[in-house]
Amino acid sequence: MPGNPVTILHRVAGCVLEAGTTSGSVDINGNRYASCTLHPGQPRQADVTVRTFPAAPTGGPFYSNDTTRIVVGPTFIVMVTPAMGETITPAALSYLAHDVGGTVAPAQP
Repeated sequence: MPGNPVTILHRVAGCVLEAGTTSGSVDINGNRYASCTLHPGQPRQADVTVRTFPAAPTGGPFYSNDTTRIVVGPTFIVMVTPAMGETITPAALSYLAHDVGGTVAPAQP
């Protein structure tokens, strides 16, 4: 069974979970996911979603794009989508990747 995505979200500094979120949800494939808001109501606000898998992430390769940045871990992916008009700096994304134990996915070729 995939790990708890909320555990990974707790490693993201500034991540605010919806009240009562303890284990996330399960998708049709049995993988788990949960989301939080990064820096709500402040500059650099973003939505962060973690999807966990029982082994290496499936459905890849994973690429970042203009609106969503991807961090890939050994059994999870993290999707960071800045709020409209906001951006996430490469440095902030690198810190987030380090904090969760993943690597930033490159832009799609």
